[in-house]
Amino acid sequence: MFESIKYIRTKIIDMKNSIQLLSIFFLLLLFGCSQEVQKRVTINPEFAQHISAYTSGIVSRESTINIMLTEDVSEEFVEAEEPIEDLIRFVPEVEGEAKFVSTRMIEFTPSELLQSGIEYTAYLDLSKVKDLPSNAEEFAFQFKTIEQDLNLFIDGLSTYSADNLKDQQLSGRIITADITDSADVQKTLSAFQDGKELSINWNHDYGNEHRFMV
Repeated sequence: MFESIKYIRTKIIDMKNSIQLLSIFFLLLLFGCSQEVQKRVTINPEFAQHISAYTSGIVSRESTINIMLTEDVSEEFVEAEEPIEDLIRFVPEVEGEAKFVSTRMIEFTPSELLQSGIEYTAYLDLSKVKDLPSNAEEFAFQFKTIEQDLNLFIDGLSTYSADNLKDQQLSGRIITADITDSADVQKTLSAFQDGKELSINWNHDYGNEHRFMV
């Protein structure tokens, strides 16, 4: 989903031939996301004897969610090949698998990237792996994913060859605030010259940098 449109005009003068002026219009669609406000949860102090650390604050949408226990659990949980069913749930819902990566560390791996700019509430049912009172409640905690945003950088104009100064190409970069799908990045940018849309070639690095050539 996109929330706003930005028009950028770039003028580049060929210093060797000042009568030539390249005027390109860029249409830049900015990322947008639907906000879902979660009710603020209060950390239950009774869980301090069981849990020493957990995912919180602002995280990348490719993050795993981790919970560190204060005591070791049985090795059978670590050695188990299958994930632990219903150990942890999320609002909004997140599909994935929860496993022990050590005798104290629970790691939940989402099956898909998390949504950008969303606050999640996690509920851990610790009674699945520890002996707790029958009336023990779930451990609730919250974290939020990075708000997706982008910046457009124009690197400059270059010729295809030293023998042909007339045909030139424009290079630039889009830097996103967080990891995102390459196809989504390509949808954000269009280039026009004299009313005609120009083709854009892309080179996507894994991560936040996406280079283009017009």
